[in-house]
Amino acid sequence: MRGKVKAAICAISIGAVSCLAVGPLGTGRAAAQWTGRADIAGRWRLHMPSGAYCIMGFSGAPETAHGTVAAMGFCPPLFLTRPRWLRDGDHVVITNRRGDALADLAVVGKGYLKGQIATGEYVSLVR
Repeated sequence: MRGKVKAAICAISIGAVSCLAVGPLGTGRAAAQWTGRADIAGRWRLHMPSGAYCIMGFSGAPETAHGTVAAMGFCPPLFLTRPRWLRDGDHVVITNRRGDALADLAVVGKGYLKGQIATGEYVSLVR
């Protein structure tokens, strides 16, 4: 029964990263990650594997769980349409206005997010 519940939780999880980080007994890397509150609103620097980066402004007041994103500089084109962001537990999901996922980012620590964007590239956001 316990295995079925865990499988159902992973199946409805927004990102595969959370399922991969959990070990067979519910422990592993996820347990060692930072679990404090992280304010998402504010300016972040998006780093891409190519070495390029851009500035992204996340709207909202401290402790806000959703808002819009304003890309500044040479960001990937998918972020230039004023997408929305939503904090869901230890994940930040960025979507376009139609609700299509543009990025799924895990909160790794205070001032640090990492994950994958819709083009398949792995990225990190740093304060």
